[in-house]
Amino acid sequence: MLAWNLRRLARTKRINEVIVATTTDTQDSAIVDLATQLGFRTWCGPLEDVLTRYVGAARMADATTVVRVTSDCPFIDPDLIDATLATWPRPGVDYLGFGGHPRGLDHEVMTTQALLRANADATLDYERVHVTPHIYRNPGKFRVEMTLYKVDHSNHRWCVDTEDDLAFAREVARRLGPGDAFGWESILALVEGDSVLGGMNAHVRQKDVEEG
Repeated sequence: MLAWNLRRLARTKRINEVIVATTTDTQDSAIVDLATQLGFRTWCGPLEDVLTRYVGAARMADATTVVRVTSDCPFIDPDLIDATLATWPRPGVDYLGFGGHPRGLDHEVMTTQALLRANADATLDYERVHVTPHIYRNPGKFRVEMTLYKVDHSNHRWCVDTEDDLAFAREVARRLGPGDAFGWESILALVEGDSVLGGMNAHVRQKDVEEG
């Protein structure tokens, strides 16, 4: 699943480098090994402080802009990310969010300066774990904007947190494969044409950001 995520991200035309921000825990050495084999650099940091990991990766890349994508999204769409980045940078904007698409296509764009300020100021556990809440929940400190798709498809769930999510993802991959070159609209057509497939993980509740 991580390999799918990375291969799809590598097809973006507007991102200079994809870096895997993982942990120093020995159990995550397999992540480092896989990423390295696939040709991606990694940055390893604290297990419970993902914000610190992002800062480390951004500094390693000498980045001015950071795009956050989580690794539980095997169907992340490079064309959507490129469409978002086509509108970036936005004068005076620190953070650009994205909504209206199925969960699992999520991505966030921010300046490295905003990321560094969040890292310096964020003290709550969930702010450290989820990287960006300190930015988008503090509009008085950061200028935040959102890009919303014209039709709301956020009722669909394509990320992988549970066994049912994984079963759904495997079935989508089986039907649309071989390979991972299909776009998000092909998945949408497949799911909307098969209520059984779409219902495989419809019961899974997404945790609130403050739940960890």
